[in-house]
Amino acid sequence: MNEKGEKIDDAYEWNRSMKACRELERKFGLKQVEDKRKELLEPYLKKADYQSGDVKKQVSNIVKSVFGTYRYQSFGEYSALLSCFNIEAKQVKGEFGEVPYNGIVYIMTDDTGKPVCTPIKSSLIGKRYGYEGLEKRIGYTPASIKQKNGNRRYGTRLPLPCTAAVATERNLSVCLPTRHRRAVP
Repeated sequence: MNEKGEKIDDAYEWNRSMKACRELERKFGLKQVEDKRKELLEPYLKKADYQSGDVKKQVSNIVKSVFGTYRYQSFGEYSALLSCFNIEAKQVKGEFGEVPYNGIVYIMTDDTGKPVCTPIKSSLIGKRYGYEGLEKRIGYTPASIKQKNGNRRYGTRLPLPCTAAVATERNLSVCLPTRHRRAVP
């Protein structure tokens, strides 16, 4: 309010203050908001990179995200999905002292599919991401979820970094190298 009791014109005040903010961001080398908005539109899962370091953390984050976000109906589909992120999943079965064991190991690979690190046991990532947890997760088919929960919908379709398409069997077979195509049933 001015001295006469009239409202001061504040049209374009927001635009002027935003212009001043952008100018200060550039002047002091701060991260600009427009760049942040672009980051949000990019896929949040990126391929694992051995050169970036902390292999276990990268593998763990990708496995946890893929495990909870995507749908798959077999170990082959799960393994094929992880291979899009430069991670290979292998089932390990055997006996130790006449006691059978089952497990999964995760291996970071390069873009050609060659292993670049030692295998990481699933138990180091979490019990849920091991053999039994995966078997339980694979058991949740759309039919069983619908039967249990009625018509509520679950699951999402997120873009894959290798194709920027939804995770369908056809798109997975396109994005995978030929050596992995037999893994998708």
